[in-house]
Amino acid sequence: MSPNVYLEFNDDDMLIATDGERTYKTWTYSDFEDYFGEAITPSMYDFMSEYVYDHLDKSTRWALEAEEYDGSYDEQAVNAYIELPWKERLAMHEQTRDNLETALKRCREKVKACDDMPPFDPNSPIYREYSEFQTDLKFKLAAKVVRLERELHEEEQWRGGWEDGESQTDGPRYDGSDEL
Repeated sequence: MSPNVYLEFNDDDMLIATDGERTYKTWTYSDFEDYFGEAITPSMYDFMSEYVYDHLDKSTRWALEAEEYDGSYDEQAVNAYIELPWKERLAMHEQTRDNLETALKRCREKVKACDDMPPFDPNSPIYREYSEFQTDLKFKLAAKVVRLERELHEEEQWRGGWEDGESQTDGPRYDGSDEL
């Protein structure tokens, strides 16, 4: 018999352990920050959560279902990130920043499109339902815009050189005096 728990990413792009009805665990930035020792960026979260997604074994899914997960895969994910060459981490951060900018632009376009008049005559039998759907969608998209703006800001902070890792010796280090 297999555990009922499986992993997937929710609507907010957070890794969750679920059985389809109940969420047993949501991996947050804090789960990885506890092992990393400082704040992480969206690209770091993506790498670490994908590591957990790809490597979590059956016995750990049983532990998740029993609510006895010990966080060992969180620590492994952080260590795998730290072991990446600096240039690979830089490329990952730049790609994530580009992806966030594209997603933010597209989401803003969708919010704007929600301001358009419904394509139905006000006397149409589905006018009210469509208008309610359109309003609900606009609120969801507006919340996503806020989240994407925050994530983009966080990702851009890494570009300032905030992260310091032992394997960063083969790349440039941030020198604040360059900005004077």
